[in-house]
Amino acid sequence: MNNQIIDDGFILHRYPYRETSVILECFLQHHGRISIIAKGVRTERSPLKGLLQPFTPLHFNACGKSQLKTLTLAETVGSPILLKGVPLMSAWYMNELLMRLLPKEEHNAHLYFTYHATLLALENANPLEKSLRIFEKNLLEALGYELPLTHDANSRHAIIYDHYYQFVPEHGFIQAEKKEGVDIFIGEDLQAIANDQFANPKALQAAKRLMRLAIRPLLGGKPLKTRELLKGMMSS
Repeated sequence: MNNQIIDDGFILHRYPYRETSVILECFLQHHGRISIIAKGVRTERSPLKGLLQPFTPLHFNACGKSQLKTLTLAETVGSPILLKGVPLMSAWYMNELLMRLLPKEEHNAHLYFTYHATLLALENANPLEKSLRIFEKNLLEALGYELPLTHDANSRHAIIYDHYYQFVPEHGFIQAEKKEGVDIFIGEDLQAIANDQFANPKALQAAKRLMRLAIRPLLGGKPLKTRELLKGMMSS
């Protein structure tokens, strides 16, 4: 990574550093996930005091030879994305996934634009579950775990809509004799997930179950805090 960073992006998380500074965990369009220290921004005189917040499109200038860059400039490049309730917690869920799973300094412009588009979808009250499933699917692809939704992993035959398949993490889907189980999916739903077609609630529910199965091994046994909070909010 170059010493100088000039890029647009979002803050995923921020936490205090010493008395007046903060460390920003950022997701940038061309530089991926990076850490930036913003010095003196917690003072009353800092023009950046209220600016450096998650879900606000920002332009960053930063520099430094280590992985922790130093902020030299930050300005908005769009209106803050206004979220509350379940959409807000859903956005924090995406941020936690990126923080936990996305390696530092590996850019992926497609994932960045998917993230931005999902935030806008959440703000505009678009179907929440559909937006999250598409983001999760794109995240898995960016991590090198793209779901092979079109072919049987063993036979290489195309998925058949009325056949049942077992999902094997890091391998794919294999034809199954049984028709029930948390890891069993009908071909019709897999075809819908492959094409991001979630008009059928059954396919959407299958996608949610599948994404959990695919993401869980990547988390190393440590559950997501936001998922538990989101589950409670959606069931209340």
